Amino acid sequence: MLEVTVVERFELGRARLWDALSDLEAHREWMADVRTLRFLTEQRSGVGTRYVIKVGLLRVRDHIAVITWAAPRELAITHRIGPVRGEGRFLLDVAGAGTRLEWRARFEIPWWVGGKLTERLAAPATRRLLAANLRSLRRWLADRL
Repeated sequence: MLEVTVVERFELGRARLWDALSDLEAHREWMADVRTLRFLTEQRSGVGTRYVIKVGLLRVRDHIAVITWAAPRELAITHRIGPVRGEGRFLLDVAGAGTRLEWRARFEIPWWVGGKLTERLAAPATRRLLAANLRSLRRWLADRL
């Protein structure tokens, strides 16, 4: 299983950071790998919201469903990218006057798609991508405050 966690501290209150993360449509504005985002449900927030994004240069489709919506502390989704299944989780904790944001990603890659080898090779790139996206989120928020 590929598992990656990145952590960043923001000089924002937890409620303000939650507002940014819970705006699912805006994810395409600060996630560098997201090319398009299309909702599959009428609802745009909360458990049960489903959407599809196209990611990367090849515009691979990632089918996403929200599974946890616990404002202002946790937002979790499932991923389905072809045969690959995964989960992403944002955890927000108060850290002094700011907020500690932990982003966990976990993917199960079938053996016939490379399994353990693909997981080992993809982990560093996934970690770099998530860290870059958090830096992009910081810039995106700075432009809106």
